[in-house]
Amino acid sequence: MLAFVSLTPQATGQLQMLVRLNLESQKCFRAAGDRVEDAELTALFYAYARQRAGFAAELSRYVAHDASAATPGDGAARRLAAVHRWWHSLRQHLVTDASALSLRLAARAEAEVRAAYEQVLRHPPHEDVVPALQRQRDAVASTSDRLRRLHEAREVRRLAS
Repeated sequence: MLAFVSLTPQATGQLQMLVRLNLESQKCFRAAGDRVEDAELTALFYAYARQRAGFAAELSRYVAHDASAATPGDGAARRLAAVHRWWHSLRQHLVTDASALSLRLAARAEAEVRAAYEQVLRHPPHEDVVPALQRQRDAVASTSDRLRRLHEAREVRRLAS
C-alpha cells in the first residue's frame, strides 16, 4: 500500500503522461501479438503488454487521488504524440505478418517512451516515486534494446537467405 504522496499539478501531469504512454504501449503490444505469426514473438509482445498494464496501474496509484492535475506541457505532449504516431504506424502495418517491421517500429516507440521516463526523472515528481520510475525506465530500456536486437537479427537472417 502506497502512502499518500502530495504532488504538484505539474508532477501529477507528468505521471499521468507516463500512465497514458504505458496504456498506449499495452494496446499496441497486444495488437502486435495478435497479428504476428511467430509464436515466440507473439508471447514476447503479450508479455510486454502485461508489463505495461502493470506499469500504468502502479503509476496510477500515485495520481488517482489528485483531480487537480495539469495537462502535459508542450514537450510531454509532443512526446506522447510521437509515441502515438509510431504505434499507429505499427498498427497499420499489422495487416499481414510483418515481424521485422513490427520489431523496428516497436523499438522506435519504446525509445520515445524511455526518453519520456528520463525527462520525468530529471526533475522527479516526488522522492517516493523515484524507485518505481527508475525500475520502469530500466525495463523500458531493456525492452527497447531487446526489440532492436531482435530486429537486427531478423534483418541479418533475411539478407543471408
